[in-house]
Amino acid sequence: MARTTVLTVVGLLFGVGTAQLACGDESDDPRAITTCNNYCERYRECEDTSMQECTENCRQILDDCMDDEFEEALDRLDVCANQSCDEFTECTFEAGTQCIFGL
Repeated sequence: MARTTVLTVVGLLFGVGTAQLACGDESDDPRAITTCNNYCERYRECEDTSMQECTENCRQILDDCMDDEFEEALDRLDVCANQSCDEFTECTFEAGTQCIFGL
């Protein structure tokens, strides 16, 4: 129950990117596409979610990254895609806040 609640909050955090103005076209980068696809495959294993919605949200979040945050965010999402479901939530939260809040 707690894991589902936390994953829902994380999903909403990634959904926040849809309401923000995109600052660039970083999400069109081939690595960003691959990273978001890999991340969302893992997310679907941990939580029942739409692949399309996840990848769209992921790519929009990456569009909100500043240039110096973009590669680091991709690296973090690559790490998250290889985490167990128990570790995935915390990893995802850290990756999301990196570009949304510049942390």
